[in-house]
Amino acid sequence: MSVPRWRDACANAQTPPGETRKTRGKTGATGGPHIAQSRRMTALVKLEGVAVYGSDPVFQKVQKCFSDALGVDVEDVTLGSKIIDDLGAESLDFLDIAYRLEQTFKIKLPRGEIKAKSQEGLTAADWEVEGVLTQRALDKLAEAMPEVDRAEITLGLRAKDIPRLFTVATFYSMVVKLLAEKPAAA
Repeated sequence: MSVPRWRDACANAQTPPGETRKTRGKTGATGGPHIAQSRRMTALVKLEGVAVYGSDPVFQKVQKCFSDALGVDVEDVTLGSKIIDDLGAESLDFLDIAYRLEQTFKIKLPRGEIKAKSQEGLTAADWEVEGVLTQRALDKLAEAMPEVDRAEITLGLRAKDIPRLFTVATFYSMVVKLLAEKPAAA
């Protein structure tokens, strides 16, 4: 399924000059468009075919999981928030986030799925050379992560830096997909 980019619907969102965000209880750098996007988004956003508004109960629960795991304000958790660069997550935080999402939604998040999708049909040499992803690997990664701006998936990207591309939308889309696949309660 082709997934429309949420950024297309919110391309004009801007953070007011001088506005800052909190990261782990500290005032951080001036927020980017993703901060204002959550506060002022009126455009309909579609991700995995599901309409997303600020009042979407699934998205609200995802926000809460990120907020609780990372100690950030709920309003700072937007679809476009990069988990590492914007929300200050570290590698162990990914496990906490996954655990909270799994407990909240009674699902099992697949580990390593995005990397595996980017490696499908490629040999090790076709996927990376000296830790740097090949063009074929980048194309597959872009397919596996449609919520990420293609401009960020460029030559020179190292395999170890794939987690830096993860956004809240990455996890949100996984949750929505898994909930849709979940058998209905009898």
